Amino acid sequence: MRGNFFNNIKLSDVSFVIEGENFVTVKEIALDYSLPHMLNSSTLFSKVIPIDDLLINGLEVNLIKYTDGTWNFEKIGEAEEEKENDKEKSPPDWSIILSKFLLQDALITTDDRVDSKVSKYEIPQVDLSVKLIDIYREIELDLKNADFNAPDQNISVEGLSTKAYYSSDRAYIKNFKVLFNNAEIKLDAEADNLEDKPKFSFNASAQNFVIENIGQ
Repeated sequence: MRGNFFNNIKLSDVSFVIEGENFVTVKEIALDYSLPHMLNSSTLFSKVIPIDDLLINGLEVNLIKYTDGTWNFEKIGEAEEEKENDKEKSPPDWSIILSKFLLQDALITTDDRVDSKVSKYEIPQVDLSVKLIDIYREIELDLKNADFNAPDQNISVEGLSTKAYYSSDRAYIKNFKVLFNNAEIKLDAEADNLEDKPKFSFNASAQNFVIENIGQ
């Protein structure tokens, strides 16, 4: 661990092991913030946690399906699961404002030991900012760029960007743009009055779209 604590923290070579096998490994995690700002009376009163930058570099996630059909991630928090289910859940009072989140060179591997199949999913970059009001009561997302590749399934996603919003009564996606297997897709969608009589509207377009060997 490095950093001065008041402004930033950096972690290197982080790993989380399940059943003796790596579940998550990360080359570097860097968190930039202002502790004096966090402890400011107005910030504390409004119950907001402001984070300037969060960088995750070299993330690897290994999802293992054992021969009995269970997954490795199902073992996380097993002891507390029944207690949590007994509690009535409501949104926390605290909010998080993340000005910049950058994920670089991520890799997700699924190891299906029932069907003896291994698949890899590459995420070269995700660049976004997000506001989590009461954590999940209201979410505002600005996705500036995301890339995703699944060579085994012949899937390539480049330049994904959008602005999105969610609350219990309204949700929208604006200026959604992506190159999916070299096809340009655009979308605007909105949903209102979700708690009563929902109303939906959308506008979508696709150019150079060809369905060929996707998911094989």
